[in-house]
Amino acid sequence: MIALRFSKIVAGISLACLCTSAHALGGCASDAAPWLTLKITAGALSPEADRTTVVRIHADGCADVHRPAYLREAGDFRVALAANEVAALRTKIDTAGLRHFDAPQVRAKLGSLQKEHAEQRKVSGSEYFTVSDADSYEMEWADAKSRGSVVWAGLPSYAEAYPEVTALRDLNRMAEALQTVAQRSDAVRVQGATP
Repeated sequence: MIALRFSKIVAGISLACLCTSAHALGGCASDAAPWLTLKITAGALSPEADRTTVVRIHADGCADVHRPAYLREAGDFRVALAANEVAALRTKIDTAGLRHFDAPQVRAKLGSLQKEHAEQRKVSGSEYFTVSDADSYEMEWADAKSRGSVVWAGLPSYAEAYPEVTALRDLNRMAEALQTVAQRSDAVRVQGATP
């Protein structure tokens, strides 16, 4: 009798969890446009290859993720983000200054720093910094506050090589936060989704 009641309780809890998960992911099927998107295109792979990781975050907390064919767990997935996770991403955009990211200004700052480093290298004999076959990072956002986009090739390498360029460092942190979403183990595979 006790075992029967226990199994009914466990079955009820399992069904409730299943319904909660289905409801959380069910909202991901909406046609609402994403407010935040990250695309990382592998530079070393052929343009004809499936080589772009895509993360799209919707206002309802749904994240659509495409993992390209060269990754171990390739395919299309959905992740249900909690409200506080979505709020944290919105805060990151604000605190990272992405709404005011000025690519020409950042490139000018990098050019200035590279000249300084080149002068130092003449004395020390160091090599010149370069990123070959760099992955392209493209981030777009569109919400009530603003709409914008940033594209940067070799983002992690440049952010590491030039930590004094705050805009690049913050953009890289935002990209890392979205990559974490793309790699979550609670992602549910979706059939027929588009990257």
